[in-house]
Amino acid sequence: MHKELKEKYFEWLEKEHHAHQDLYHELAFQGAKPTAFFISCCDSRVVSNQIFNAKIGDHFIHRNIANLVPSFKNAQANTATYASIEFAIKNLEIRKIFILGHSQCAGINALMHFDQKDPELQFVNKWLEQDQARIDLKDRCDTNEELEKESIKLSMNHLLNYPAISDLMNKNEITLTGLWIDIASGRLEICSDSEDPFMSLV
Repeated sequence: MHKELKEKYFEWLEKEHHAHQDLYHELAFQGAKPTAFFISCCDSRVVSNQIFNAKIGDHFIHRNIANLVPSFKNAQANTATYASIEFAIKNLEIRKIFILGHSQCAGINALMHFDQKDPELQFVNKWLEQDQARIDLKDRCDTNEELEKESIKLSMNHLLNYPAISDLMNKNEITLTGLWIDIASGRLEICSDSEDPFMSLV
């Protein structure tokens, strides 16, 4: 193991795990009961547990490039994303879903400049190009930030096409929320309806 990782592990073991051993024991033998499901970007700068000061076990998290929820009609081609949604809703019975996007997203930047896509990124390109509605968004957005937010709204709409979620929405038993964070300032913006603009909490 890399020396730095090894040192960080022992630091975590002493300062985090040993300090909260009862919690880890409870989570190990009684299981976690997360109250929120986050669909977030793979970006190492955006970690929901840190942003919302959550404890281990509080969040169930699915991460992918650019925090996308593909169209439900392509669900069979995106089993990882829809498997996580299915598990969150049906097994964990989570009723709060958040799509967490962020500023300076490289995946969204690649989407914004998709006409000049990098041929070396064949799987990233395939991930981005599967949803024509999302590609069309870039032609209606003037900036990366605008596309980052509009992409979140599109993912919120795609979630509504998932039968398990639409049924719960019709019963007012689940909430879908779009979140966008500015990495440099820490400003968080929220959108509770895809038809509404993002509003800052700071």
